[in-house]
Amino acid sequence: MYHSALPSSDIDQLVKRYVTVLSVRYREVTNKKTSVSSYVPVYEVLPTPNISIQMSLLSSELQEIGFVGLLRDGVRKNADDTCHYLLIVPFQESTDSTNFWIHLMLYIATFMSVLLAGWFIADQIHEYQPNEPIFIGALLYAISLMTILTIHELGHMTAARKHGTKTSLPYFIPMPFFPLGTLGAVITQKAPLKNRNVLFDVGLSGPYAGLVVAILFAIIGTLTSPVVPKESVDPHLLEKEYGLIFGSFLFDLLATTTLSLFVDVPPDHIVILSPLGLASYFGILVTGLNLLPIGQLDGGHVSRSVLNSKNHRTLTFLVALFMVIIGFWLMALIILVLFLRSGHPGPLDDVDPLSRKRKAIGFLSIGVAILCMPWPPDIYVTILKSLGLW
Repeated sequence: MYHSALPSSDIDQLVKRYVTVLSVRYREVTNKKTSVSSYVPVYEVLPTPNISIQMSLLSSELQEIGFVGLLRDGVRKNADDTCHYLLIVPFQESTDSTNFWIHLMLYIATFMSVLLAGWFIADQIHEYQPNEPIFIGALLYAISLMTILTIHELGHMTAARKHGTKTSLPYFIPMPFFPLGTLGAVITQKAPLKNRNVLFDVGLSGPYAGLVVAILFAIIGTLTSPVVPKESVDPHLLEKEYGLIFGSFLFDLLATTTLSLFVDVPPDHIVILSPLGLASYFGILVTGLNLLPIGQLDGGHVSRSVLNSKNHRTLTFLVALFMVIIGFWLMALIILVLFLRSGHPGPLDDVDPLSRKRKAIGFLSIGVAILCMPWPPDIYVTILKSLGLW
């Protein structure tokens, strides 16, 4: 026996106050946490030019009484014309009862983990910067990388709260002995995002905010990198076919431009990137990978704001295949496992289209991802040669 989860008469009156209802039916849903099933109403509503405004007002009132409305496109039975379906489900806003000290302790643990990674990096280049203590190099690495990641998360939080959605503080993830020292951070939303425009803004704000800081650190890091004779560099590095390249179009462009304008590098010398420069390099690479339109990455939120659920799913698998081809098979596998487990929920209002301005920025972001991401050396140099830049 399934019990209705809704006071249907009250919900009916509230829904009909904002939209024109053509019909109503009930769908069985199961709570994944409790395995308890119930019936919830699905309203067929009349499409109108102001449906997004109507939904915004309706969503606010629904959330006050513990419900949310999911607006989706559909096709009417025995008809060719499209319609909108409004599904009303119970929802309890997350209270995020996690103690503030949990966030702080995770942040400190992550900082120490990144500091450890920075120590190994600074130790490797200490012979090229003998006047700079290893601890100072490690500290610069940790501070710069944590700043990039923190600004990234603050970008998400600011955009979400600007649109009236509360979020948790960031949960930073320490990962000792991982090259970066961390797996980044995540924040949780206390309520669903209202529409595609909000989903787009929240998804893209983080990477762009972090990228601005990473670009600044890339310039400073390049300027503070030691210029040493090639004969003093470990021979096996110079014996590689491509020498000391980094594999990110944006970072290499920033580094070479900075060097050509401000640093004199003799032909028989080479630049060894400083810990600060490496932190910025990793920050740019993380931004590039995060902007890929796949799953629930930031770029996946952006692509979901442009595409419907089916097309977003198809794109996710295509991008995962691309990641496998260029060598990021493990990351692709993890993303696919998480995506297949829960999918992408999409916004509450999945009918109102993304604004034209945001669509243009979204397509531009694919180009930014290509410029930022770490390309395998063989592919990277092949592209440069095809462009006449190698």
